[in-house]
Amino acid sequence: MTGLFIILLSLLAPTAGGNAFLVKEQERPISVKTLGDGTVQADFGRVAFGQLDIRLSSKTGSDTVVLHLGERAVDGRIWRTPATSVRYRKQTVALKKGTHTYSFHIEPDTRNTGPEAMKMPADIGEVLPFRWCEVEGYGGKLGKKDFVRHSVHVPFDERAAYFRCSDDTLNRIWELCRYSMKATSFTGYYVDGDRERIPYEADALINQLGRYGFGMRPLSVNGWYTFTPGGYRDVKADRSLFFFDSYPEENTTLKEEFFATQTGTYTA
Repeated sequence: MTGLFIILLSLLAPTAGGNAFLVKEQERPISVKTLGDGTVQADFGRVAFGQLDIRLSSKTGSDTVVLHLGERAVDGRIWRTPATSVRYRKQTVALKKGTHTYSFHIEPDTRNTGPEAMKMPADIGEVLPFRWCEVEGYGGKLGKKDFVRHSVHVPFDERAAYFRCSDDTLNRIWELCRYSMKATSFTGYYVDGDRERIPYEADALINQLGRYGFGMRPLSVNGWYTFTPGGYRDVKADRSLFFFDSYPEENTTLKEEFFATQTGTYTA
């Protein structure tokens, strides 16, 4: 049975900068090494949408370092002249005397913060997809404890799904898909990625169907029957459209909880 369900929704105006859905996960790099030219490179193992804090010291307060964040590496170094939508950022930091923690300031991208894009909540802040950090011009020693990546995503149960077989390639593909579901949830919506951050219908459909295989809770029907439908939800300005490939007979009630992730006033 195929059905289309239209649910009218009305949201209260959220508190300024409030966020009830996204979380920040603190991560340390899996390795920190010094390259041939003295640049220190930290590798977090895989890309995540997040922010960086780094602890640096200066004896005089007159030192300057250059920080690089990158999504891709070429020949063992961050790709600093990327093409297409591969992300890279550079920031010069003037160090204060003593030991301090510095936050990398991420400038918003003009394309993915436009009128149609999903905005990051004010209490979360702007994020960047990156795996590597390089520290250039620093004379001290750095270890894993000096780097923290705050990766942003929706709450994700790492134990909700499991797959293992004799083919290591299939195992890696499964893990790539599972982690992608987590990492690309950084806005709280199913978006196209970092290029535009817009929830296009095809991206929403693919992500929704994928999430069903990685631990999404099944719907409860009439309090006693649970199942996982094949379909997706398209949120409009005044309603939500639910598309399902299958749905049980009899009377069915859908219940949703909405979490405001942007400031503003919402009306039906």
